[in-house]
Amino acid sequence: MSYQVRCDSCDFDQELAGWVEASSAARKHEAEYGSHWVSIHDLQIA
Repeated sequence: MSYQVRCDSCDFDQELAGWVEASSAARKHEAEYGSHWVSIHDLQIA
């Protein structure tokens, strides 16, 4: 399954293969940029 990680305050936008990788990327980005909010979207087709 793949996930898209997107920031609401900048152009940070990545597609990652697993939840652990997506969560880690989101956590690192938010730690570096304290005022940014990152969301993780499941790209699985229903």
